[in-house]
Amino acid sequence: MRKKAEELYLATDEFGRNFGTSIIPLLAVADGDLDWNQMRDMQIANPPKRDYGGAETMEMLTRIYFSSAEPDLKKVFAARDELNVLQRAFKEAYQQDDHRDPRWRKVLAGAAMDVERAIQALKAKVVGLSGEHIH
Repeated sequence: MRKKAEELYLATDEFGRNFGTSIIPLLAVADGDLDWNQMRDMQIANPPKRDYGGAETMEMLTRIYFSSAEPDLKKVFAARDELNVLQRAFKEAYQQDDHRDPRWRKVLAGAAMDVERAIQALKAKVVGLSGEHIH
C-alpha cells in the first residue's frame, strides 16, 4: 500500500507541475504579454510530462486503493473544471477583443490558485495515508 501511495503522490505532483506549466502562458495572455497563438505555441512546445500517469493514474489509484482521498481528488477535478470554464470564457472574450479587462487576470489567477490548493491538499492527504501503511 505504501508503494501505491507513493505512486499516487508522484502522479499528483506531476499533474500539479503540468498544470502550473500550462497556466503560466494563459496568465501572460491575460497580462497582454503574449497573444493567444503565442500561448498555444508555448503549450505545444512544452507538452505535459506523463512519467507518472497524471490524472488517469491519480483517479485509478485513489478509487482502487485510497477511497478516503476521493473527496480530495474530486476537489482537484472540480477546481480544474471551473478553471476550464473560465478559460473558455476568456478565449471567447479574447476572440472578440474584449479580454483587456484586468479582472480577467485576477479571476484566472484565483481559479488557478484554487486548483493548486486542491492539489496540495490531495498530496497532504496521500502523505497522511502513506504514514498509516508504514507499520
